[in-house]
Amino acid sequence: MITTAQAFQAGVYALPGLVDMDTSVLTIRGNDLILDFAGVVLDGSDGRLPDAFTGIAVRILDSRNVTIRNLTIRGYQIGLYAENVQNLVLENCNFSHNYRQRLGSKWDREALGDWLYYHDNENDEWFRYGAAAYLKQCDSALVRGLRVTQGQNGLMLVRSNHGLFYNNDIRFNSGLGIGMYRSSDNRIMHNRLDWNVRGYSHGQYARGQDSAGILLYEQCMRNTIAFNSATHSGDGLFLWAGNHTMDTGKGGCNDNMVYGNDFSHSVANGIEVTFSSNILVNNRLDDSRYGIWGGYSHHTYIAENTMEGCDYGIAIEHGNNNQIIRNQISQCGIGLQLWERDRQPEGWGFAERRNVASRRYHILDNTFTDTETALEISGTDSIDMRDNRYDEVGTELKGTGNTFNDLPPQSVSFEIPEPLPDGINAFLPSETVRGRKYMIVNEWGPYNFTYPLLWLRSIDGSVRNFSLFGPQGNWELARARGFDEINPQRGSLPAALRAVRVPDSARMVIDLTFIGETFVDQLGDTVERGAPYHFGYDAYDPQLNWTVRFFRYEDISPEMLRHFLLELMSGPPIAELQADRLAFTWWREPLAGVPSDRFATHSSASFTCSPGTYRIVTESDDGIQLSVDGKVVIENWDVHTPELDTAMVELGGTHEILIHHFDHGGLAVLDVSIEPVGN
Repeated sequence: MITTAQAFQAGVYALPGLVDMDTSVLTIRGNDLILDFAGVVLDGSDGRLPDAFTGIAVRILDSRNVTIRNLTIRGYQIGLYAENVQNLVLENCNFSHNYRQRLGSKWDREALGDWLYYHDNENDEWFRYGAAAYLKQCDSALVRGLRVTQGQNGLMLVRSNHGLFYNNDIRFNSGLGIGMYRSSDNRIMHNRLDWNVRGYSHGQYARGQDSAGILLYEQCMRNTIAFNSATHSGDGLFLWAGNHTMDTGKGGCNDNMVYGNDFSHSVANGIEVTFSSNILVNNRLDDSRYGIWGGYSHHTYIAENTMEGCDYGIAIEHGNNNQIIRNQISQCGIGLQLWERDRQPEGWGFAERRNVASRRYHILDNTFTDTETALEISGTDSIDMRDNRYDEVGTELKGTGNTFNDLPPQSVSFEIPEPLPDGINAFLPSETVRGRKYMIVNEWGPYNFTYPLLWLRSIDGSVRNFSLFGPQGNWELARARGFDEINPQRGSLPAALRAVRVPDSARMVIDLTFIGETFVDQLGDTVERGAPYHFGYDAYDPQLNWTVRFFRYEDISPEMLRHFLLELMSGPPIAELQADRLAFTWWREPLAGVPSDRFATHSSASFTCSPGTYRIVTESDDGIQLSVDGKVVIENWDVHTPELDTAMVELGGTHEILIHHFDHGGLAVLDVSIEPVGN
């Protein structure tokens, strides 16, 4: 417990975090404290992997005018937690390499269990995702010079108002750069928030899984978000009105000024603003699925933004009283799309209490260039559309059910933010690699181009094509398995490598040795200049012949289903299939004759493997039970959204795997992977 100003001896303090989130390694409580931790590192990792980090390193409680400088924290679930601290200052701290989930998504398929869910945080539900810094009820905070990399969530603001957060470097994390919940009147400026992403494999799937450079959730109002770079993320900016608005139709994340940011190369949306009213001006939104997604936005001013190379420049369903003015939209599939659905989902208070018809748009003085369809508009009333320009456009306007007329101008009053006098230029330097192909996400999150990496780019029959990235230095092939040709076998970085798989090989290994400059690897360990470092590719693709049998069951509880499982599966199945892998996501009926809900599966296979430790990972929706040679090693037998479960088992020889799975309703997922651990 620290209550007075004091000096700290520099050094690395190995202090594992406690499981109890009501305690911490260090607690600070007091007023008018300036604490300089220069040279101090709090390390809670204790040799564990990032998904096993626990506890809080530093808590600051019920205080006023506390300044923390030059502190390094790593290896905890929450680096710094502050609650009810007025005028908190964090300066030049490094909270990198704290908690992050092990991702289940693979190069060739997405794990739905990796999706993030930030909708609820009334009781600090966000804790489960960890954070470098979590500020709760901290008004008038100042955070600058904070560095967070290779974690999950960076800076989280909860019920914290009137703060200034600038010149921070929060990049290459697997969740959020800056997240806000019920936080208003803040300034988020001049921050580097790039590559906060998950749920992406170039050319395979592009989902983002609700990762974002900046998140505003639940009644975040009048914030200024300006001069930030939040590229190569799930969303650049993700704004959602919140449960209160969805239930009552009132409020929203309104009156936020989003100005002069770069949100390019987003997996999903450069900007997503929904169920709210905001100002979006002069932002760069290139190379994204949607430049701006504005579902149910109203009284929103969208002006002078640039969108190049997006599938959709601007898309708004059920919006009203929006102004779209002087935007530059080029090389997009559809420049501007407006529409409404035939009916609203039941139980939406927002739609029940508000008029959500698509109507009253000012579309003025925009430029559409080299775009397939400039305007696709359907079911929208009162469109004032004038002075737009079209150059090399396939179709200027298509759609039906619209009315066009001149509308009286809408008055919008706002002040353009000025750069801060000491604000950095946060935008990517010209020599930085740009584009979605440079979003490389492995089991621990996005790659940051500073350590050696061999990354699978494509598979063409038996040929696997790889890219090599990393610091200055040289690499060479140390050993290989499962390949009969690898070319080249040595070189410098970056490079490309081609490998030909041995037919039917189950284990494929490429082990490379790197010697070069000093770097920090993905787990935060420093490798000194000249020290050999091993990296490479390790894949396991055993030849399994799964028999999957489907059964129908009545509307009974999971426990009752467990009780009757053997009886149910002793009868004839309603359908059956053979598969070489279990990697199923069923949105509707899995097979002809199988219902979309309330079905169970019985999957079995045998396989032979070399002796060693193996990791078995399942993704299920709903329940699953997995047995190896009659012993249950994974059991998650209840109704749940897609969830990942892991078991470490010792295997060797021939084994029988048996899986029971059931779907109670909605989406059904059954995915199983087996991989060796180590050599």
